[in-house]
Amino acid sequence: MKRPSSPARRKIAETPKTAELSEKTDSPNSSLPKIFQNMTVPFWRVVVSVVATMLLGFLLRFFMITTAPIGALIDEAHFGYIAYSLLQTGKDEHGITWPIIFKGFGDQKLPAYGYSLLPVVAIGGLSNLTIRIPSLIAGTLLILMMYLIVRKLLNSHHLGLFAAFLTVLTPWPFFLSRFGFESNLALVFFSIGLCGLIHAATDTRFRWLAIAAISFGITWYSYIAMRPVTALLLVGFLAWQFWKKALTLKEAGLGVAVLAITVFPLFLPSAVGSNTARFKQVGIFSDTGMIQAINEKRTFCDVALPRRFCYIFFNKPVVISAELLRRYMAVFSPQYMATMGEDGVIFLTVEGYGQIYPVLYPLFLLGIFALVARRKELALPENVQALLIAGLFLSPIPTVLVGDPQKVRMSAMLPFVIITVVLGLVTLLNMLQKAWLQRLAFAVVTGGTVIASIFFFVTYFTFHVSKNDYYYQSYVPELMRYLHETEADTDVYIKPFFSDPLMFYAYYTKMDPAEYQQEAVLGSLEDSGFQHTIGLGRFHVKDESLFNVACEAARINKKTIFVSNVSEIGGKPLKELRSANKSLVYATIYDAREVGQELGEQCQKPQ
Repeated sequence: MKRPSSPARRKIAETPKTAELSEKTDSPNSSLPKIFQNMTVPFWRVVVSVVATMLLGFLLRFFMITTAPIGALIDEAHFGYIAYSLLQTGKDEHGITWPIIFKGFGDQKLPAYGYSLLPVVAIGGLSNLTIRIPSLIAGTLLILMMYLIVRKLLNSHHLGLFAAFLTVLTPWPFFLSRFGFESNLALVFFSIGLCGLIHAATDTRFRWLAIAAISFGITWYSYIAMRPVTALLLVGFLAWQFWKKALTLKEAGLGVAVLAITVFPLFLPSAVGSNTARFKQVGIFSDTGMIQAINEKRTFCDVALPRRFCYIFFNKPVVISAELLRRYMAVFSPQYMATMGEDGVIFLTVEGYGQIYPVLYPLFLLGIFALVARRKELALPENVQALLIAGLFLSPIPTVLVGDPQKVRMSAMLPFVIITVVLGLVTLLNMLQKAWLQRLAFAVVTGGTVIASIFFFVTYFTFHVSKNDYYYQSYVPELMRYLHETEADTDVYIKPFFSDPLMFYAYYTKMDPAEYQQEAVLGSLEDSGFQHTIGLGRFHVKDESLFNVACEAARINKKTIFVSNVSEIGGKPLKELRSANKSLVYATIYDAREVGQELGEQCQKPQ
């Protein structure tokens, strides 16, 4: 270990480290609430309690993972087929050999999740279970990481276990771990990097900075929204440590160099386009609707006031700044955090639930106050406190640049929210002072969280996935199997009423990737940069009416199937695909040639 080269560095280096797992895991700490002071926990109980908590989290995430919901989301199905294609042919679905970046639908998918699926798909085949296993494992490891982070911060096994407990039961980490989200894979590496920085705050050995830089760098290969957050946190932390003379310029530069080396392949010519592609597609500056809104406001303003005056109030900088502020404030609102969640993003939100439970939201606010006011009872080093504040307030930036708050895009904020809730609990208990009041408050918080989680999980597994099965494409597996079983000389036309039907077809039927690579026909490149497959052999995706397709099928006497999400005029359904309760029709299949023959002379009339 390198010796500190200055009094300031020596002071930090000599700061007592959090006790390693031992017979006494909670050492005396006057900053902790009385109920957590001087508690002796045998090593075996530490291990058993942490493992049991992780096991509970794993089981909750694994339970009914292929049936609640039945369908796969398009991105997780796409990643699954990419892995399947690589295993079968050594190429992705576009025929590119072992790419660093997957072209995908023009969205330039990052490689980590696709490559993490290779061993899983190789062993277990292509299914809704296998495509979710990397996220399931990452979500389970996140439970352990939150325990280790909070235990390091507060030197308390019990508070670390409480953080793990929150990670198991709250809606936010559950949703991220339930599906094959690439952001969840990035999140577990982000939490490892955060743990490394927290250790580096009081331990000058370079290994902690190296762990942080490498782990943060790995997130760049998984989820693009992590990039600005990790870069700002690492560089900001190094700058702080250098300013406080806890690091030399050489050591700080070396930390940046480790991150740069880790992410260097992403800046090779074959991959560099992915660094900005996604933001150009969905970022606030590509939002044409905002320009239209500005022009509309100027038009109405012009009626009553001079045009130049109107331009002062209605212009891009003013309107965009106001919109970004609204989105940012929404992130911390009780509606988003505790009671409503993502408004309109049904597949990510259970009705009536936010990211954490209402019983935890006051602790979240109290934790923010304790951090910002630098409350002494937290007993956190100044650099750690600054790191947590920066992480909490910087991590929402990627989501507000794109749209309203969304748990996937702001997944980097999750560890800071859990930490802040725990710090809020510590602050509350210390305010109560008397041990019996602290025990009562802790019981209320814990019990309230358990009760709320029971209602949440029952609602999710029974009501939510059944009511909203359309948004999880529950009808798509049956639809694709039916189309696959049609005769080989039958043309199939699918209206694009759901995302990328032909990728779903390839995924659910396990289509030979070599055939897909040969037969796939891409549509025109959209202004946003997206490009979707519109043809695959006898399959066609086309926004056409049944009338036109039927008339053409009858004219050339060709067996043709037509798939729509609406009741088409003049056609008797061949098959209907319904909701779980059979009350709603999600997709309808028609025999287009038969319909055309029945229409007869009507096909000669212009429509």
